Amino acid sequence: MMKRPMLQASVAYCSGIVLACLIHHIFIILLIVPATIFLFLYGRKRKVVFSTSFLLCGTFISFGFVNYAYQYTLLSEPLIPYYENNVTITGYISDAYKVKNGRITFEFHIEKINHSEENTGRKILVNVYNVKNAADYSLGTGLILNGVLKNPPGSRNPGGFDYRNYLYTRRIAAIISLNENMVEKTGFVKKLPLKRFGLELREYIVNSLERNLSGEKAALIAAMLTGYRENLTETMENAFSASGLTHIMAVSGANLAFLIFPLLWIFSMVGLDRRTGSVMAIPFIFLYLLITGMEASVLRASVMAMLLLLGRALYRKVELVNSVAIAVLVLLAINPFMFFDVGFQLSVGATLGLGILYKRIEKIFPDKIPGIITETLSATMSAQAGVLPVLIIHFNKVSLISLLSNLLVVPVTGFATTFGAVCVVLHAVHPLLGKATGYVLEAVSHLILYVTDKCASVPWAEIYLPDWSYGAVFLYYVLIFLWGIYGINFFRKNKSAVIACAFVTGIVLLIQGIIPKPLKVIFTDVGQGDCIFIRTPEGRNFLIDGGGTYNEDETGYHGKRIILPMLMHEKVSHIDMALVTHAHSDHMGGILTLIEVFNVKSVGLPAYPDAETDFVRLINLCKDRNIPVYFFGEGDIIGFDNYTVFEVLNPPSSEIDIYGNLNNTSICGMLRFKDLSILFTGDIETEAERLLLKYGDHIDCDILKVAHHGGKESTTREFLDLAKPEVAVISAGSNNYGHPSDEVIERLSLKEARIYITKESGAVIVLSNGKNYRLKPWVKERKYTFWPD
Repeated sequence: MMKRPMLQASVAYCSGIVLACLIHHIFIILLIVPATIFLFLYGRKRKVVFSTSFLLCGTFISFGFVNYAYQYTLLSEPLIPYYENNVTITGYISDAYKVKNGRITFEFHIEKINHSEENTGRKILVNVYNVKNAADYSLGTGLILNGVLKNPPGSRNPGGFDYRNYLYTRRIAAIISLNENMVEKTGFVKKLPLKRFGLELREYIVNSLERNLSGEKAALIAAMLTGYRENLTETMENAFSASGLTHIMAVSGANLAFLIFPLLWIFSMVGLDRRTGSVMAIPFIFLYLLITGMEASVLRASVMAMLLLLGRALYRKVELVNSVAIAVLVLLAINPFMFFDVGFQLSVGATLGLGILYKRIEKIFPDKIPGIITETLSATMSAQAGVLPVLIIHFNKVSLISLLSNLLVVPVTGFATTFGAVCVVLHAVHPLLGKATGYVLEAVSHLILYVTDKCASVPWAEIYLPDWSYGAVFLYYVLIFLWGIYGINFFRKNKSAVIACAFVTGIVLLIQGIIPKPLKVIFTDVGQGDCIFIRTPEGRNFLIDGGGTYNEDETGYHGKRIILPMLMHEKVSHIDMALVTHAHSDHMGGILTLIEVFNVKSVGLPAYPDAETDFVRLINLCKDRNIPVYFFGEGDIIGFDNYTVFEVLNPPSSEIDIYGNLNNTSICGMLRFKDLSILFTGDIETEAERLLLKYGDHIDCDILKVAHHGGKESTTREFLDLAKPEVAVISAGSNNYGHPSDEVIERLSLKEARIYITKESGAVIVLSNGKNYRLKPWVKERKYTFWPD
């Protein structure tokens, strides 16, 4: 007899979705189906206890794979012919707009493209700039948009954010950005009564809280009550993240329970029986879904809540773990993309953690500890254990102070959420009643914010952790599941199996440690800029440039959101040296912001007369953090490890008049690992390239990092005659400079070099054993076919 069949089915279905993301060939199903049938029949013949599980899991793995592949293809197919083309789109605004950084963003339902009669029935995300009146973009407003339709970008680098997956969870298949003069109003207004009612009710709730509470406190209670986080400041978001309290602002099962349980109590107080009260509470769940905008975590919680209420109405006990499994299956069958929604993953992980681990962890605490402390710590530890891999994979950081912060805050969150709803209701009755409850709510929210700020200000409040492999995540969840369900006795009774598994794991890790590591070079996609990560065979880590923009100080985008996630994905704990080729922001900016959050052991700069002036900010930052700074020029050799060296070829050691152009001060050098040679050129232009011609065949290379993003003033014919690259990598993004230029592409093509441009390929990854090398672009087209090409 199978235990928890719905849990098995849910896990198998999710595995099928993961397979569909990794393997894009339908023939894989032809392998899964016969293997499933064989294992089932063989198990039945041999009387294997759980032989039926083989059939169940195989069936749902296939279902997950096929459903994801089908819906992925179906969602984007009607828009593929229009990607990267100017289009005229007619439709209406299908959700509330958001205002941020001078632009308005909203979801838009397409009715017609280029005046065709065919209704695509797809949603796109629209960004409108230079808007005069935001009220013109209310829900249901009919518009005609004229602009370039773009395919949402996926992950551009290892560890990078997959924007396409994020939009697909909301069934958005494309994006378009335009100025307001490219938008026309049709005069048509789509009614959308349910969504309009939900948005208006949420707006009323937010406004009521703002009238009865001060700014930050109103924003906090609004987030806890409805999930509306637009009024939260970045400082508040960071503080809640560092203190491990973000979950109290993410509407999920707990928030729903804080509202449903008081409602059930009220029903019982007015004389309704258990069954009637449970059935009457279900419409309030649908109402709450409308208010919160049907976020993934709320959908999961709502399905579970309805199962629990139906079980209560039928006088049946509903198990938490099976309820989660059913909710996951139902929601992912409808929208398999929701699997990649971070909120959905955190909500499911936390709930499963509570369902599986809570009782085990609660027994650890001595009886002398007060119940409220034991319950809070047990719930916090269970939920944190359930989401730990998710936090590491998506955010690469974990709060170390979360136990303390949750112990102090969680006991009052239920009161705060419930009293927030009471405040809104009483405000509707009479403003004075709302004001009176607002005073109490103000004190509670002040306590939450105070504890959050104090905990977040602790220096060790949160730490960064590298990504976990799929194998590590799988092993982690297997272990906590077995411990949570069966306890430590399971491992004692199956001592032989545990020892065998530990032995196999140890052998695998040993083999991984013995196998020689290749040289790994990642030409990172930082848009219009340079950033190259190098990991030597002996495990030393180097960066050449860090990308950046003029406002990198404000955003920290390149250092914290591109380079840091990449380093975490590569399981890098420190950078031995960051070489900054020259002092332009698109090369130096990301290094400045990376140093603030990551262990950079040393910095290398070009040696020329005005270097200390040009790099004064970086040098001062290094002094503040006790990071040694070295200057390199022509003739210097940097030993990356015993097998890998970097020979500096530029800037020149002699006094030559090229320093009027910062590009020509770039550190230019040859990376040599056994027979492999990679030439890095920074942004040098024609004058500096001519100085390199004196090296002759010494600049002959296998791979060339093309200078100045492929600008026509670099990569001359004379230079290429000596360099003779087999592969040319151009780091360039969307720009107004014409990079890379057609002239450079033609010159490289005449030399029969394979050309990779980060704007098209994303990160370009090189792996080499010193004799041979292979390249792979990070960005690959996800197109499902029956058989590999």
